[in-house]
Amino acid sequence: MAFFANHFFQHNNERIDEETMQGFSIFNYPGRAHGQPKIKWLTDQELHVAHTYILRNCQEVKPFYEMFVTHLQDYDAKVIDSMVQNPYNQVTDPLLISLAWGPHPKVTTWSGYLINGYNFHTLEHGEKKATMNSGVCMQGSSCDETTTDFYGLLEDIIQIQFEVIGRGTIGVVLFKCKWFDPDPVRGMKIHPLWKKYSN
Repeated sequence: MAFFANHFFQHNNERIDEETMQGFSIFNYPGRAHGQPKIKWLTDQELHVAHTYILRNCQEVKPFYEMFVTHLQDYDAKVIDSMVQNPYNQVTDPLLISLAWGPHPKVTTWSGYLINGYNFHTLEHGEKKATMNSGVCMQGSSCDETTTDFYGLLEDIIQIQFEVIGRGTIGVVLFKCKWFDPDPVRGMKIHPLWKKYSN
């Protein structure tokens, strides 16, 4: 179906104002939300999952993450606490500090989002439409460096805000999806720490 759509339907190549790009790589995906915005509050679990996803997918945070994992393997928790509190190890980048503090639980949601020439709609928004723009495919990776395609349906489009000292707020848009189980025999496993799915 995707092959058919790519060859017979033109992409919506509407340009997004590049001045909206700012900060770290995770914030540099120009897109535009559409539909009636709604305000909602994330649960603690939803907030934790979103925050973890953002930290794990921000290239600028990767060196700190690797250092953290190394220290977890080499030291106990008391040593890590003393390292964090050591003034010589303090991080001074306000955006990095904001990422570490975490996002605000109050978020804005939309029924549609235009990015990279594609127009996505939530499943609920597209139920009464002639065309369905709520299907997603994402290439994932596993511990053994193999890749697997994950397929799902777009349930919600969420903009999460971070308060940055001296710069106001900065946001990142996330797609909340319902993923299909590609292997009904083995099932999907959920990582207990990161809440990521794998086979």
